[in-house]
Amino acid sequence: MAILIVTENYLEFGLESGFSNFSEISGNIFVCFITLLHINFLAPLFMVLLWVKPITKDYIMNPPLGKESVPLISEDTFDTVRLWIIILLCALRLAMMRHHLQAYLNLAQKSVDQMKKEAGRISMVDLQKMVSMVALKLHIWKWCCVLPAK
Repeated sequence: MAILIVTENYLEFGLESGFSNFSEISGNIFVCFITLLHINFLAPLFMVLLWVKPITKDYIMNPPLGKESVPLISEDTFDTVRLWIIILLCALRLAMMRHHLQAYLNLAQKSVDQMKKEAGRISMVDLQKMVSMVALKLHIWKWCCVLPAK
C-alpha cells in the first residue's frame, strides 16, 4: 500500500527502462502483425500474378540484363517455388482468418453503439435483427475468406 502512496521521486523500481523495452518490443510485434494483414489481403493478387506469363516467366526466369538474357532458375525450380508460395499464402490466410472474422463480428458492436447514439427509442426487435444479421452473415464471410473468388 505504501508503494501506491509514495511518489517515484523517493522509490526506484527501474520501471522506466522496462517499460521502454516493452514498448519497443510491442511496437515491433504490431508492425509485423500489420504487415501480415497486408500480405494476407494481397495474397490472392500475388497468386494470380504467379500465372501471368509476361510478368513471371519473362522477368523472373529470363530477366533482361542489357543485351543478354541469362536464365536465373530452371522451369522446374520455378514451378516448385510457385507452388510453395501458394501453400504458404494459403496457410497465412487460414492463420489470419480468426482476426478477419473477429473484425467482422465487431461490426455488430459498432452498430449497437451507433444505435445508442441516435435519438429515439431503440426497439429490441430492431436490435436483435441487426445483431442476428451479422451473426448469420458470418458463415458467408468465413467462406469468402477461405475460398478464392471466381
